[in-house]
Amino acid sequence: MRHLIAISLGLFCLAAPAIAKGLVDSVLNGGQTCFARDYAIDHLRSHPDQRVATIALGPNPDEAGITADGIAGMTLSLQLRDDTDFYTATAYCQDAGSGAICFVEGDGGSFSLGLAAGGAILLTVGPDGLSIEGAADFASLDPVKGDDKSFLLHPADVAACN
Repeated sequence: MRHLIAISLGLFCLAAPAIAKGLVDSVLNGGQTCFARDYAIDHLRSHPDQRVATIALGPNPDEAGITADGIAGMTLSLQLRDDTDFYTATAYCQDAGSGAICFVEGDGGSFSLGLAAGGAILLTVGPDGLSIEGAADFASLDPVKGDDKSFLLHPADVAACN
């Protein structure tokens, strides 16, 4: 019986690192996985205060992998309705509780990530909002005003994040 308990404890200890993997490693795959959402015209019509038409979080070719501190570099991009410009920023994500917190480069604000049903993630704009640069302007998302506070992003082909 003691031998069985010792084997069980040994197997548990071997499995512990896999169980302990956080969202950045297990879901974002160290910054190599793409999550995206392209809102349909009908959805945008029924949400007139939503400005974001397309949003994606995916790999950043300049920030491959996870650092020793557990931080993954990602690319956040979005397109606003009635705007042909794409707004893109580098975000650095790190596990926080059961989700992750991400900070946008250049004082662009923050957002949190949480797990959702079906392998999706919920991106929620941080308390200071988000400001993302485009070719000619910035897109800013307010955490209080409008209908651009949180986004349900689904797993997508990496091409959707480029």
